[in-house]
Amino acid sequence: KLSRLTHQTLNKPTKIANNLTYRCPLHCKYCDIPRLGDRRKELSTAQWKQVMLELRDWLGTYHLRFAGGEPFVRGDLIELLHFAKEHGILTGVVTSGYSIGEKLARQVVAAGVFNVNISIEGLQAASHNFVRGKDSYQRATAAARYLKMCRDEQQADMRLIIKTVLMASNLDELVDVVE
Repeated sequence: KLSRLTHQTLNKPTKIANNLTYRCPLHCKYCDIPRLGDRRKELSTAQWKQVMLELRDWLGTYHLRFAGGEPFVRGDLIELLHFAKEHGILTGVVTSGYSIGEKLARQVVAAGVFNVNISIEGLQAASHNFVRGKDSYQRATAAARYLKMCRDEQQADMRLIIKTVLMASNLDELVDVVE
């Protein structure tokens, strides 16, 4: 409020969230990305690196969260994560976990991410798959296990966060998810 009144920047953001892509292999019931399609042009790898450096020059150390769509559909995400690490930018990733196998989990952890958020919509495969699609529960839970295993092996300081979108279809599982 004071910044607006004085026309001076008195504070700056410390966290930046972005949608790296709008592409996604899933068609979640609550998501409008399938309806929007892939109409928005994505920044290139070089453009993202430039944006990250410009933000760092303006903000100093900051936290950049890559989301989407599904950020792992881009072939350059690991490169961007390493680039950020090399330049003192803290990174996080929001993912369905759909594409994360053991090899990719090792790469994610090695890239020094601050956190990985995996969306799991219930403890029952049927609940999760109802929202996100066939086999997505098995892939998401496997991704969480791989990331935890690799984090522990590499003794990395990476937070693994499970997020749930609360809906009528999974409300009865909420307490179990939290526990």
